[in-house]
Amino acid sequence: MSDQQIAAIDAHALTTPPEVETDRKLLVAYLTQGLRTDSEKARVIYRWITDRITYDADAFLSGRMEDMSVEDVMKKRMSVCFGFSNLFEKMAKDADLEVKSISGYAKAYGTSQGQHFDKPNHAWNAIRVNGSWYLIDLTWGAGYIKDGKFKKELSEAFFLTPPEQFVFSHFPVDEQWQLQRTSHLSQREFESLPQVEPTFFHSNISPIEAWEATRSPEFSGSFVHTFELPYHLVSIQLAPVMYRLKLNRVYTFKINANVFEKMALVQTDHWQEMNKDGDIFTFNYSSEFQGQMLVVGKKFDSDQYTAILAYELSP
Repeated sequence: MSDQQIAAIDAHALTTPPEVETDRKLLVAYLTQGLRTDSEKARVIYRWITDRITYDADAFLSGRMEDMSVEDVMKKRMSVCFGFSNLFEKMAKDADLEVKSISGYAKAYGTSQGQHFDKPNHAWNAIRVNGSWYLIDLTWGAGYIKDGKFKKELSEAFFLTPPEQFVFSHFPVDEQWQLQRTSHLSQREFESLPQVEPTFFHSNISPIEAWEATRSPEFSGSFVHTFELPYHLVSIQLAPVMYRLKLNRVYTFKINANVFEKMALVQTDHWQEMNKDGDIFTFNYSSEFQGQMLVVGKKFDSDQYTAILAYELSP
């Protein structure tokens, strides 16, 4: 789907009249009218749920994650993850899509790298689109928990997510739903993977490069730090994926960002502006100074610089 198609589908979902939202089948018929492809139907349902349903952070944090019927979720407009996934499954099936609710383990708010999961703590969906299976997380797509409160914010990173990206944070009880093309991960391997921030893939960081980084003997166990930027505000075409970089070694950066006038690499009092060609910023960076290094950008309409990536340089 093009950006224009997605925008039109989203606008249709967001302006759904209240009178059709009380009956699920009537709602699905309204949402999918005029839509022909599996991806279009999946998108309009995804967008309606992520906008209309709020995550029950209080229930999650207190451990009171009771199962809710689809009808209750639609009525209360609030649920934990199992309500999100069940509602999506029902609505997608109403739209004649092939979909399944998946139960498993997720590295969500409050979990840490290496933590052992003794029972499933999350639910999401797999959906067949144009003959291929993809993964969707409605809960994480609707927002995230920060400082004990649910922040509602659409995430594109969990709509039709590539399996090699999804498995950094989601591990299904049934291993077939990893949807890996090669070998499956074990639960222990999943638990040992680095924590991935919700914003990690928002800047188009390659999941393949992330996997390759974990296999490097120089990998310290953590990825480059990312910030809460809008989805695809910048597109990282080339940059180190590892958080800890070496002194006096050359690292290449190539970043596509049409909203920024300038971009620079900053380390304490050392400021190096990146080269710009159209919307592409490039630089070969090497430093003899230990400590944090930031990649920052200045928008055309602002005097302030926005942090994009953060690294730590050490011997």
